[in-house]
Formats: sequence, C-alpha cells, structure tokens
Amino acid sequence: MLKRAIRIFAVAYLIYLGTSLLVVLPALNILVPRAVEEATGRSLSKELIVFNPFTLALELRGMALHARSGGEPPLLAFDRARANLSTASLWREGVVLDDILLHGLDLRIRQLGEGEFNFSDLLPEESATDDDEPTTLPAFTVGRIDFQAEHLDFTDASRSPEYNTHVDDLAFTVSGLSTVRRAGSPYELAVVTEHGGRLDWRGDLSLATMESAGEIRLTDVDLRPAYRYLAPELAFVVDSALLDVSGSYRAAWGGSISYAVNEGSVALRALQLLPGDTEALPDTSVTLDALRIDGIAVDSEARSVSAADLTIDALAIAGFSAGDTHSLLPMFVPSGDDSQTPDADETAAPDADAQTGDADQAWQMSLQRLATDNTRLRWRSDYTEPALIELLPVQIELRDLAWPAQGPSGMHLALRANERSELTASGELDVGSGKGDMDYRLQGQPLSWFNPVLGQFLRATINAGELNVDGNVTLDGFAPQTVDLSTGVEAFALNIEGREVSALSWTSLAIPDVSIDVPGQAMAVGRVRLEGYRGRLHILPDGRLNAQMAVPASDAPEDGDGARGSDAESDAAGSASDGKPGNWAIRSGGLQLVDARIDFEDEALPIPFRTLIGQLEGDIGTLDSAQPDEPTLIEMAGSVDGYAPVSIDGSVAPFADATALAITVHFRGVDIANLSPYTGTYAGYAIDSGTLNLELAYTLDGDRLQGDNRAVISQMVLGDPVDSERALDLPIRLALALLTDSRGVIDLEVPVTGDIDSPEFSLGRIIGRTLRNVLTKVVTSPFRFLANLVGSEDDLQTMAFTAGADTFGDETRSKLGSLAQALEQRPSLNVLVRGSVDPQEDLPALRKQALEQQLLTEGNLTTDSLRSRNAAWEAALAARYAAVIMPDAAETPADAAADADADTPDQAEVPPEEMEQALLERIDIPPQTLDALVRTRAAAVKRHLVNEGGIAADRVTISGRAGDAQLAGAMLDVSP
Repeated sequence: MLKRAIRIFAVAYLIYLGTSLLVVLPALNILVPRAVEEATGRSLSKELIVFNPFTLALELRGMALHARSGGEPPLLAFDRARANLSTASLWREGVVLDDILLHGLDLRIRQLGEGEFNFSDLLPEESATDDDEPTTLPAFTVGRIDFQAEHLDFTDASRSPEYNTHVDDLAFTVSGLSTVRRAGSPYELAVVTEHGGRLDWRGDLSLATMESAGEIRLTDVDLRPAYRYLAPELAFVVDSALLDVSGSYRAAWGGSISYAVNEGSVALRALQLLPGDTEALPDTSVTLDALRIDGIAVDSEARSVSAADLTIDALAIAGFSAGDTHSLLPMFVPSGDDSQTPDADETAAPDADAQTGDADQAWQMSLQRLATDNTRLRWRSDYTEPALIELLPVQIELRDLAWPAQGPSGMHLALRANERSELTASGELDVGSGKGDMDYRLQGQPLSWFNPVLGQFLRATINAGELNVDGNVTLDGFAPQTVDLSTGVEAFALNIEGREVSALSWTSLAIPDVSIDVPGQAMAVGRVRLEGYRGRLHILPDGRLNAQMAVPASDAPEDGDGARGSDAESDAAGSASDGKPGNWAIRSGGLQLVDARIDFEDEALPIPFRTLIGQLEGDIGTLDSAQPDEPTLIEMAGSVDGYAPVSIDGSVAPFADATALAITVHFRGVDIANLSPYTGTYAGYAIDSGTLNLELAYTLDGDRLQGDNRAVISQMVLGDPVDSERALDLPIRLALALLTDSRGVIDLEVPVTGDIDSPEFSLGRIIGRTLRNVLTKVVTSPFRFLANLVGSEDDLQTMAFTAGADTFGDETRSKLGSLAQALEQRPSLNVLVRGSVDPQEDLPALRKQALEQQLLTEGNLTTDSLRSRNAAWEAALAARYAAVIMPDAAETPADAAADADADTPDQAEVPPEEMEQALLERIDIPPQTLDALVRTRAAAVKRHLVNEGGIAADRVTISGRAGDAQLAGAMLDVSP
C-alpha cells in the first residue's frame, strides 16, 4: 500500500514537473505577451518567463511594457522580477511567500492633462462601493521583499514648459512583512534623487496592527526639481537649495491616526533665490548657508510640536527701494497675483467658532531657542545717503517661544550698519498677551544717512551728526506702554543748500531721563544740555533769511516781507503757538546752554554787516504742565564780539491759560561803529565811534505784547553820509543833537505794543515804525521836546516882546530861562534867533512913540506931562494938530472961505483923543525902523541867553532875516 502510494506520488510529481517544464513554461512565454496586448493594447517585450516547479518561484526577466506610440520609451521595464510561493501556505493562515524581488525597474510616468496619465487606460473602471464599508487587507506573509529601481521618471506634459524629474537607484528591503502576524517587520529603504540626494528609511512595519516605527534620513536632497514644478507660479528662481531631514518616528493608523517624532532635525542648506528678471531687479537675492531645526519632537496625541534650536547661518538678503518699487516684493509676489487683494468674503471676519476653536484640539508649539549667525542685509534705497546700507552682522536670539504662549520669551537683537552704527535690543515678550519689556541701545547712527528724506521737506543737508539712544520700552498688547530713554546727538552740522557750510551745528546735545507713559499721556524729560551750539543767522542781499532758503520754493512765503505763505501754515502755526500740550502732562527739567555762539550777518545793507554773539551760556528752568501758572525762569549771558556783555533774563509760562512771558535782554558796551551798516542804511550816515547799552523788555499777556525798549548811546560821532534809498527822510543830525545830553549820552525809550494773533503782526516792523515816529516827533517839534526836558509846558520857540520895543516881559524872561536850561542839557544844539514884527501891534506902537517924541521936542513937554496927559499935553497936542492937520484942511483961500462959511467945528471943538488919532495916522514909519527893531529884538534874546542863561555866545546866532511869523518878538530855530 505504501509502495503504491509512493509510486502514485512519484508519477504525479513527474507529471507536475513535466507539465511545468513542457507546458506551463512555454505557455507563459507565449500567452502572457499576447494577453497583455489584448487587454491593454500595448506590446509587452521580454527576455524570459521562468517558473521553477521545485521552489514554486515565478521569475520574469527583461520585461518591458511599451507605450501606445512606438517612438516613446517603455512605460515600464525591469531586469528581473520574482515571486516565490512558500509551501507554508498549506498550513499557515493566508498566502505565504518566501520572497518578492524586483530589480532594475525603469518606470516612466507622464501626465497628459488634469487627472490623465500615460497609464490611465490600464486602471480599472471605478465601481460603486459603499464608502463607509471598512477595507480589510488580505491575509498574506512575505518573508523578504527586495526592491531595486534604476530609474523612476515623471513628466508633466500638461505644464508649459514641460516638467520632468526622476529618481535613481531606489532600493528597499522588507523582511517578514505580514498582515497576519502582529509583530513588526524590519525594512530598509534607500533612494538616490535626481541630483545625488539620498533617502534612507529603516524601521519596523506591522500591517496587522497598522503600526510602524523607525528612522528616516534625507541627505543632500536637491529642491530644484520641486522648484521647476512650481516655477510657472513663482517670480523667483531657485539657483540652489539642499534639504536634510532626520529623525525617529512612531505611527499607528489602525483606528484614529496617531504619530510621534523624536530627535528630529531639518536643515535647509545652500539656498540661493534670485529674481526671475535680474535686469529689472538687479542686486536682489536671498541666500542662506543653512537653516537648521534640531531637537524636533511631535506628539499627535498630546497635540504638541517642540524644537530645541532653530539656527540660521549666513542669511544674506540683498535688494533695493526705488520710488514705489521694493525689489523683494515683486520677487515673491508676481505682478498678476490677485491674492494681494482679497475678496470681500475672504476679508470678512471668520466664524466665531472657527476663531475660537476647540481648546482640547489646540496644538501646542514651542521653540527653546532661535538664533541667527553671520546674517547680513544689503539694501540700496532712495531714502538714505549713502544709498547702500549694509547691516552686518545681524544677530537675533529668541528663547522659550511658545504658541499658545505659556509665558514670556527671551529676545535679543544686535546689528551693525555700514560698520558705523550699532543697534542692540534685549528683553522678554509674551507673544500671547503682547506684554513685554525690552532694553535697547543705538550707538553712532549717522544722521546724514537720512538726507534724502530731509530733502523732501527742506533744502538742507546734514553734514555731520551721530545719534545715540539708550532706553527701555514696555509693551502690552504689542503696544508701547512706557518708554524710558536717554538720547543725544554728537557733532551735528546742517548746511542750507547753496549757502553756508554750516548754518547750524553743535558739539553735543544730551537729552537724559526721557520717560513717556503712553496710557497715562505723561512725558518727562531730564535736564537737557546743549554744548558748543553754533548758529548762523544770515540776511541775504534780497532781504530773505537763510532759514527761508531752506524751505522749498512751493512752501516759501510769496511776499518779500516774510508774511505767512498760506492759510494752512497760519493755522498750523496758530495751533502750535498756543503752547497747549492737549491732554498730555509734560514736564521738563530745563535746558543748560554751554559755550553757544550766534553768527549774525546782514548782506541786505549798502555796507555788509556781521557780528558775533558768543560765549553764550545759561539755563532755562523746569516747566510742568501740571503747574501751568508756575513760570519757567530763563537766565542767559554772553558777549558781542567777545567784549560787550549780553544777558537774557525772564520767565515764561507756556502752559498757562493765557500764555505769560516776561523777557529782558541787556546789551552793555556795544561798539556802535560796527553798526554803521544799519545807520547808513536807515539814517543815511555811518558812525565813527560810540557805545551802546540796550535794554529790551517784553511782556506777553495772552495775545497782547508789550515792549519797553531803552537804548543808551554814549559819545556817538557821526561819520560820512551814506547814499541809501531806505534812509529816513529826517534831519538825523538835528535829531541826534536834540537827543544827546550834556554827557554825550542819548537815552531813548521806544515802547511797542501789538497783537500777536494779528496776521499783520511783525515785531521788527512795529519797532521800526515806533522808532521812526519817535524821531519824527523830536525833529518836527524840537522846542516841545526841549520844554519836556525841563518840565515846562511853554512854547520855547517864540518869544513875545513889548509892542514897538525890543524889551520883553516876565513871561518871555521865564521862557528864555527854561530854554537856557534845556540848552545846557543839549550842548550839541545851537540856536538861531530871528527877530520879528507884527504890523498890527508894532506899527501903532512905533507911531505913538514918534508922536510923543515930536511933542516932547516941539511942545517943551516933560515926560511926566506926557505920561499923565495933563493940560500941557493937550496944549502941545493942539498946537501940533493945528500945525499939521489944519493947514491941510484948507488948500486954497476959496476953500478956506467956504470952510469958514460951512458948519465945521473949529479946533477948540476937537477932542484931544481925535486930534491924537489924526496925528498918528499922518505919521509914516520907515522900513528901516522895522528892520532895526527885528535886529534889536534878536540881539536882546541872544544877550539874555548868553548873559543871563550862561549859554556860550557861539551857540546862539542872530539871523539877519526877520522871522516869518506875525509876532511882536522873536522866532527861534535849533540846529546841530
């Protein structure tokens, strides 16, 4: 029985072997290509199909599945493929294979359109299935899988230009892969990418439990193939980029998907990004030596991602700004990208649930440290000078970053610009709440870099100056809460375009202890120190200030007298000049001025003028908006041209409801010969010598300015006349003689008032107009001025005399005494005396004097009879009347007879007064008598001024010409 069974088994085995070798093997080599061609319409070429009946192994050699068009490379080709069925399948669950082998695979996938590939016709048609029905893997076990691909090629012909990439030398092995056994199967995967990068993957895989754990490593993976795929949508070019990834993982997908990564590391190396159009965007690039993230840990169950370090090595950014173009923006955002302008639906606020999310589902992310090393920025801009700014190195360090935030994160920034300035900042910031505290320092920042920006507002250039800032800022909600700093500008110099080398400069400006409370709207500043200030105030030949030259032409005042150029400017000036800080509380520790100097030059004069106010030092006291009525004291002292002291004292209350100001400026011992350019321009004379003491006192109450200006000029000597069209049309020498006292001093007060809110207000014009009015009043009413000197209200210009005589009464004597006192006070003043007559008064008096003389001579009268007008006087008068009047009454005998017959009274009937009047009318006063009276009256005035008043004789001159006025007396004029 046993032999029979053995015999049957042997026969069956021989039949199996014969069938396998003689039937199955030829059939496979003949029928398989035909079946494939009938099923796919593609030809299948091969070297050999081998079936090993002893090992139950099926092996295919030199297989190639060709494309539909014969001219293309095969879709699929491989050197060798083998599957070895194990006899263990007879007693173990499912199918058991000893090994699966695929070597020399060459696969060429070509995408023809969206969702259409060169193998789409090989895929089975989709069938309607229940998507909710769980998919179970068939039971199988493979002892070993050995996969080696020489070339995997992918082409996307739907893109323009056509995209192609490939992977070479892909190989992996898996041992004990099973859907039955729960134990994991070890595997190895190795891939060489298009440019020599490698992917290595080792670990365990359990299909039964749907779990895997292992290690993965990507080395030198070139990202340019991926870039080529995305290039049509990108505006930049990836010139180079390498990727390294490593780490261990654990994953499970049997139920809910879970995964974890430990000791992960990602590195992006040798990155170089260039603009697509290098001619349109020159000098623009982003390069990076390495960006590395180490210590990566991911836990999907805990929903956490953490990393130990993110380091950026040698990041270099280069670009430029020109007008509205910023070269990095078009490099990363294509011009046709509509994503820059989101739709209304996109900009709408997201759903509240989406915003809030489920707190249990929120991922926790943390990074222990982020740091940059040797990072640099090279940027060319129209807004800086030099145009090219290099920030090198830029060092950034952030610590303990977390999202959602779990507390403050440490931060540090340090950079150096053009090897000149340095900026550092360090502190902490809670990225969740936005609360933070940062210390910062800026050292050696050249202000000249910002000249292009300054040029948009002023025609001026900063030639020198370095800004230093050292401070602290606190944040809440990422908004500044408090700012504390100390700042200063060293060695500053500003030049007005086309003018002086340095119109404004200083050695040092220190602003310490600045404290700003933003929510509380409070600001405090320590005591500011300004040292070595140098200011240049220059009046140009056309009358403009050098400061006006700094204002662009479109903003400069249109009129030449400095009037406001626009209503907008007026409004702005008005709002700024009220001095109110709004709701802010402001406190300042004051200003200390050390070694300041102001250089003043006026070229708008016939003779150019220049002077220097130097050695100016002093203090401006504290001010506090919380005490608006508390005045701020001002104390300054300096000198003019190094010898004439100058002092400025006063106070100001800028925060008071009605701005209060009281300022007094004193000049002592100024040599006014240096002021000849001004006196020549406005007075028509240069000055040979003299000194000036000037006191300017101004008070401002609200909008009302009151100024009390006093000038004391000593020993001034006028020089040569100056031809000036702007000279006052006044007798300047007379004015000076009237104003100069016996000590050679001119003490002149010039009060001014004005409304500073008036658009016509100009302090210079007000002072000039007031001074002109004072001088005009002096020279047009000199005798009133002289009377005021001695406290008299009399008219000292006219002197009344006794009618017909050269004598005067007590009133004239008093006036002459007052005039003599005034002349003593004005020794430079001379008097010209003109005698004068009044025919209405002097002629009757002279006739009466002549008649009386005739009566005294012809009538043997005495003076007493003449004065008492007694009977002797009447007799003498009648005789004179008979001799002069009566003969004239009868010119012929007939006339006499007629008169005798007429009813005419005789001489005895004429009253003495009528006889006197008739005689007076017959008296003729010759002109010589009046001329003599003019001279004797002028001589009487001089005699009195010289003999009684003590005035030097050469200061009083008698004019040979009579005065113009109808005055029985004398008229006086003054001259220098």
